[in-house]
Amino acid sequence: MCPIKLMVIRKDKVSEMAHYSDKKILPYTPQRLFDIVIDIDKYQEFLPWCKHSEVIDRMPDQNKLYASVSVGYLFYSEMYVSKVIYEKNKRIEAIYVDGPFKDLKTLWEFKSMGEGACELSFTVDFEFNTSVLNTVAEHLQDQISTKMVDAFVKRAESL
Repeated sequence: MCPIKLMVIRKDKVSEMAHYSDKKILPYTPQRLFDIVIDIDKYQEFLPWCKHSEVIDRMPDQNKLYASVSVGYLFYSEMYVSKVIYEKNKRIEAIYVDGPFKDLKTLWEFKSMGEGACELSFTVDFEFNTSVLNTVAEHLQDQISTKMVDAFVKRAESL
């Protein structure tokens, strides 16, 4: 089954928050895709630009965890912390806590399409603390976000 893709990229002129969303129908179960996205400790194995990732606190009774991710390219590197709230096999939401952003929110949603297929929806909204990083991100956000989503899909293919 070939993935069906819908991609929307916009910048919110009121808040300067960059927005990216992508939706695909994939030949994997929601559980398989959920398990890959929630396995933050393995991100550096397959995500481009991810130098290190780890869960720093787990609260399974609350369906919540805290994670740190270090990303870098060439001589630039940053680490950020997110609170991750999840509903098993349905959704994962990461909310920015600390790092180089003014704001960062990501949302993964997994909807069963029957017969081992899943509609995967991904949304990210972000704004850096500095105008220089926002300018760079504005020019690269679609490439970075697309590569990131594709890396998760390739991970599902390889497992």
